[in-house]
Amino acid sequence: MSAINCAVLVLFGTFTSVHAMHQLCHNVACFDTGVTQITVTFDDDEMLYVDFNNKNVVWDSRLPSHLHSIYGFNYSTNFKYQCKFHLARWKEDSSVRAIPVAPEVLIYPTEHVVDRTNNTLICFVRNFFPPIIKIKWTKNDDVVASDNPFEKMIPDSDGTFQVFSTLSFVPENGDIYSCIVEHETLKQPVSLPPVERTSSPQSTAQFAPLWESLHSL
Repeated sequence: MSAINCAVLVLFGTFTSVHAMHQLCHNVACFDTGVTQITVTFDDDEMLYVDFNNKNVVWDSRLPSHLHSIYGFNYSTNFKYQCKFHLARWKEDSSVRAIPVAPEVLIYPTEHVVDRTNNTLICFVRNFFPPIIKIKWTKNDDVVASDNPFEKMIPDSDGTFQVFSTLSFVPENGDIYSCIVEHETLKQPVSLPPVERTSSPQSTAQFAPLWESLHSL
């Protein structure tokens, strides 16, 4: 993969409730290739991202549908034009990250794993730059899903990015699941240490969170 310069303009907004302060962030990433990435996060959880290829806004499924009207696709096109005309100036900012950073990966289930029913594994990739990454899921060494999650990536304050990929699965004894990550900082695709389903009926010990730092590869 070739390197890509990225200027990220992050617009922060905060508001205070009765019990706590929250942070609502509108994140705009501009690229030399002309691509624009837009996400909105609430306390670091992604609320939506803009899919410019399909010309729509993709909302988190947990949010009620009546909120979807507050952010339309046409609103996001204004930021795409800003990226086009101001990227050169933004790149001169000393805070813009230019050095590639290798990713870290965490794999875990969304909740307690239950036999003979659909469960979800999460592959959480964080602290990487540039935001060009591919994720594959394997079951017993066979690829069962792949993800090119560019539009869903969330920028962090240090200029790196994070992203989630999920896999639905029905636990069976002896099955081994792995999350494979490809990034330009890695000499070859790297597989997170596999997660194996053992014969323990309700045990989730084998699904304990597993961190794998890829910097040394």
